[in-house]
Amino acid sequence: MPEIVLTADRALFTDFSDMSFLGFGLCLPYRLVPKIIQYKFLSPKVPVNKEHRAKIAPYGLGKLEAALLRSGFSRESVIITPPEHLEYVIDKETKAVGVHVVDPLGMAPVSWTLRSIFGGGITCTEYEFRSLMKKLNELRKKNKYSYKIIVGGPGAWQLRNKLHEFGIDVLYEGEGEKTAPKVFLDVINGRK
Repeated sequence: MPEIVLTADRALFTDFSDMSFLGFGLCLPYRLVPKIIQYKFLSPKVPVNKEHRAKIAPYGLGKLEAALLRSGFSRESVIITPPEHLEYVIDKETKAVGVHVVDPLGMAPVSWTLRSIFGGGITCTEYEFRSLMKKLNELRKKNKYSYKIIVGGPGAWQLRNKLHEFGIDVLYEGEGEKTAPKVFLDVINGRK
């Protein structure tokens, strides 16, 4: 099993039915979007291979995976998988789970605007992020796994004061393809 698992929430880990503008629909309050619309059209599941490796992935995760491989990690030790496959790839050998975020708390301009116009409530992006973090923390606790959760991406700023709330061990802000491999190596080797 891999040492490093890379993932993102369902609002990001999708192909948006090959129509990227549909991603804006996920900025609406969750209460307004019927589940069948969200999960069938706005954020359908992506295909995986028999190892649960995603056949398509968010760009940021692909760049991070490439940087990790370039820095010496083996292909077998790193996997990108969608959130619905995490329980198949995370085990006691997993040392770090990297989570890519863009709008985890619905504070980006489109989400903020649509939430204001449509009467408030958490956005689909926030709902999906919260669901992912709950799943990761429950997996860790239930199975007594010791992996660290590393969160980074363009929306990392939204989580600066929320590390404890979401069980985040490392909040990474910066150019992931340049310095994140060292952060992952430090985490795997138990360095702070």
